[in-house]
Amino acid sequence: MRKLIAVHFKIFIFAGLLILFLVADPLSAQYMTHGKDLFRVQSAETIGQKVLSLNFYQASHFRKDHDKDTEGGRVNSFTTVAVTGTYGLLKAVDLAVEFVPWQDDYTSAIWGPIGDTRIGLRYGIPQYFGKNNYVGLTGFAVLPSADQHPIPFEPYSGSGASFGAKILYTWDAKPKNSHLKLYGNAGYMKWNGDDDDNPIPLDNKDQILLGMGAKFSFRKVVLMAEYTRENFIETDSLASKEQSQRLSIGSRFPIPFGLTLDLGYEQSLSDDDPGTPLVADYHDWKIIASIKKVFFFNKEEQRRKRMLLLERIRQEEEQRLKSLEEDRRKVEEDIEELKRLIEKEED
Repeated sequence: MRKLIAVHFKIFIFAGLLILFLVADPLSAQYMTHGKDLFRVQSAETIGQKVLSLNFYQASHFRKDHDKDTEGGRVNSFTTVAVTGTYGLLKAVDLAVEFVPWQDDYTSAIWGPIGDTRIGLRYGIPQYFGKNNYVGLTGFAVLPSADQHPIPFEPYSGSGASFGAKILYTWDAKPKNSHLKLYGNAGYMKWNGDDDDNPIPLDNKDQILLGMGAKFSFRKVVLMAEYTRENFIETDSLASKEQSQRLSIGSRFPIPFGLTLDLGYEQSLSDDDPGTPLVADYHDWKIIASIKKVFFFNKEEQRRKRMLLLERIRQEEEQRLKSLEEDRRKVEEDIEELKRLIEKEED
């Protein structure tokens, strides 16, 4: 078993390095998501005790040059790579660490500067709200390891150690074999430090974090959609459209070697007015790619996952058999009807 895990781990590391070096444009911080989350919206469900989820993800940030004097409407881009590890300390508690080993600074030929680092805990509250409802809490710290703040094309980030917390909610339409899940997030971000490169004219740069999303499973493919935004607390001089906000859609499906691939597209819904310093550097759209691998160090959890998979396969087979049985009855009814017509004609 240990040799098998070691082989899978090496394959995953190799696949991750392929993404780091071969994919054109990668992704920035996503608040430490794991396999049960969407892109930015987090699930209230924890990963499970003694379960490790490793995630290499990337995205392409694009922004069209809105200067009318720019010939051809040039498109600018910014790239980063992030690595996330989530480990189930307890059945209801996850520890997550996110590191950004590379960002595009347009000057480094091979390896750009690192980004911010995030460390967080997620607590899944026991199910006092019914079998379909999950409620959780997450708290996280953002360590300013990047050399530039805010990070280009992404929501605001401070240059000092900052802290945030969110309430998480997940509604599961069918807990035993879920095809539909709905998500809601709400939280607060306390930013510290001064702006280095892109001063924002606000005395209070703290933000309200909001997000909602849905996930629909069809056999082995998962379809995802979400809306997220960050609202500055000081809003006297800000319109709603000037806050950073976006719509994301994508899919998740298994690939060889026990890996999971996420592909997504993110469209900014913020105001594109280049004269507004709050939104001048937000991306217009983003292409997302992510590869994940889950390791089970808890035999009971691994057995539970396998039983859920077997139950899903059993239900799908029962549905197929039911459909075949209905088709068979319909054919028999058609045959009987033809017999009656033939007998009637003979009479």
